[in-house]
Amino acid sequence: MSRGLLNMGDAQLLAQLANERQHVLRAVDGLAEDAMHRVIVPSVWTITRLLNHLAYDDERFWISAVLSGDVRAIEALHDGWASDPMTGAEAIETYKRERSERQGAQENRFRRPSPVEASSRRLRGTTAA
Repeated sequence: MSRGLLNMGDAQLLAQLANERQHVLRAVDGLAEDAMHRVIVPSVWTITRLLNHLAYDDERFWISAVLSGDVRAIEALHDGWASDPMTGAEAIETYKRERSERQGAQENRFRRPSPVEASSRRLRGTTAA
């Protein structure tokens, strides 16, 4: 991990994550179906398998279940490497779905309350939204 990431605030980290998610989608945009299933690295990963890994193991497990403690994500855990074979288009849609479901939850989770919200919570004796 670069030293710059360690010094980022929540908003910067979320922006970086959004950029990386977009990078993944740009990289697969327009690829033919055979390219989505071609093994091109010694690990024998295909792009379809990599997208499943990103969707289920990164987005759902690490980001939603581990970092956010999202009960729904925990209940829906799925091993991305054990996914049934799917088309490249299905893998892209799976990644987009997981990414969009997690992105909104992250923004809410890491959003800092305004001073008015923080004061209101203190007066009510609560810390959660």
